[in-house]
Amino acid sequence: MPTRYPYSFALILVCLCSYFAIHKTIDQARNANPFLHDQAGYYNYLPAFFIYQDIKFSYLDTLKMDKSTFVSTLTNKKGADVQVNRYGIGVAILLSPFFALANLQAYFSGSSMDGFSSPYRSWIFGAQFFYLFLAFFLLRTTLLRYYQDKIVAGTLLLLALGTNLLYYALYEPVMSHNYSFFLFSLCLYWTVEWLEKPQKRPLFLLAIAFGLLANVRLTNSIFIIVLLLWEVGSLKALKIRLSLFQEHWKALGLALVLAISTFLPQMYYWFSVTGYWLVNAYGAKQGTFFWSDPMIFEILLGYKKGWLVYTPLMSVGILGLFALYQHDRKLFSGIFLYTLLNWYVISCWWCWWYGGSFGMRPLIESMVPLSFGIAAFLHWAFQTKWKQFLVGLVVILGIGLNGLQTYQYSYNYIHSFGMTRKAYWTVFGKVPPLAPEVYKEYDQYLLGVYMNEMTEAERAETKTYNERSE
Repeated sequence: MPTRYPYSFALILVCLCSYFAIHKTIDQARNANPFLHDQAGYYNYLPAFFIYQDIKFSYLDTLKMDKSTFVSTLTNKKGADVQVNRYGIGVAILLSPFFALANLQAYFSGSSMDGFSSPYRSWIFGAQFFYLFLAFFLLRTTLLRYYQDKIVAGTLLLLALGTNLLYYALYEPVMSHNYSFFLFSLCLYWTVEWLEKPQKRPLFLLAIAFGLLANVRLTNSIFIIVLLLWEVGSLKALKIRLSLFQEHWKALGLALVLAISTFLPQMYYWFSVTGYWLVNAYGAKQGTFFWSDPMIFEILLGYKKGWLVYTPLMSVGILGLFALYQHDRKLFSGIFLYTLLNWYVISCWWCWWYGGSFGMRPLIESMVPLSFGIAAFLHWAFQTKWKQFLVGLVVILGIGLNGLQTYQYSYNYIHSFGMTRKAYWTVFGKVPPLAPEVYKEYDQYLLGVYMNEMTEAERAETKTYNERSE
C-alpha cells in the first residue's frame, strides 16, 4: 500500500514527526500535565481500579490532587450522597495497554508506581500518537477508495496541522476527542469492509468499535447515521440496504449485543458506587440539554468558541459538502444528515461552550465524515491550475493561522472560555508574549463564565458575549 500511494503515507509520517518535534521542543507542550480537569476524569479509572482499588478516588486526597473537577455528587440507592466520575470509561479502556506498559517501566526503573509519575505521563503521550497514527492510516485507507492519493494527502494535511486536533494531540492528550477521531475512523473502515463483504468478522469488529465509541462520549452514537447510510444516495439504494440488513438480521442482532456488552465496565462502576446500573453521571442540573434553544451560530461562528473562528479551515469541509453532492452523491446523504443533527445536539448542551477549551472541541471527531467534504472540495479545486494555486494558498495560510492560534492559546492569549469579538481582534496575528499595553486591552475585553448550573435565561445571555465589553 505505501508504495502504491506514497504521498498520503509520507504525509502521515511527516505530520506525526511534526507532532513529536513540537512536543519535544515547545515548553508548554513538553511540560503539559495530562492529569488535570476533564483529563483526570477520563484517566483516573486506571489508577483507581489497578493500583489503589479505590473507586471513590479518595487516594487523590492523599496525593493532594483535585478531584472536584471530574466528580458529581449524586444520591445512591440507599439515599446517601456519593461522588461519581462524570466522564465515560472508554478512554481509559483505550489507554489501558499503555498504562500496563507504564507500570512495567515504573517497576524496572524504580519510579513511583502511583499512576502519575514520569513513565505514566510519557506513555499517555505515546498512546495519543499511536491512536492518531492509526486514525490517519485508517481514514487514508477509506479515502483512497474514492479519491486520488494527492487529494487524500492534502485532506490529511489539513486535518493534522490545520485544525484543533493539533492542540489536543500536543497539550491535552487524555481528552476524549482525538480518541473519538480514531474510533470514528475505525468504525467507518469496518463499515466499508462489511458492506463490501458482509461477513461476521468485520461486523463484530465494527460492533466492538462502535460500543467503545459510545463509551467515550455517548453523543458519538449519532455517527451511526453515517454508517447506516454509507453509499446510500437514492431511494433504490436505501431499499437495497434495508434488504441487506434483513438478510443478515441474526448477525446484526449478535453485533448489537456485542456493542451493548462494551458498556458492562461502565455499568459495573455505576452500580458499585450508586447501586444503579444506569446513571446520569452529570447530575440532573448539569446533565441537561436545552432542545428548544440550540446555539448553532455560537458553536460555529461565535467568538467565544466558534469552530470556524478557531478552526477556519474546516469551512473547506462544509463547503465541500456541495462538491461531494456533485462528485459522489451516494456519500452525501448520511454525512449531511449527521452533520446537521450533530451540530444541533452539541449546541443544545447546557454548557454549549464546553468549559475551558480551544475552539469547539466536541466537533473534532466530526472531521472524519467531513474529510470527504474536504477531499471533494480539493478534487474540484485540482481540476484547474488557478483554483489549485488559490486553494493551496488558503490551506497554507490556514495551517499557519492554526499554528499561531494554538501557540496563543497555550499562553492564554486566546482565553479558554472568556473570548469576545474585541478580545479576539485585539490579539489577532500577534505572537506571544504580548506587550503589556496590548495584554491589558485584551484582558478588559474578556467576558464569560467557565461553567455553572445554567438556567435557560443565563444560558441565553451568553449569546450577547460577542458584543459586550464590560
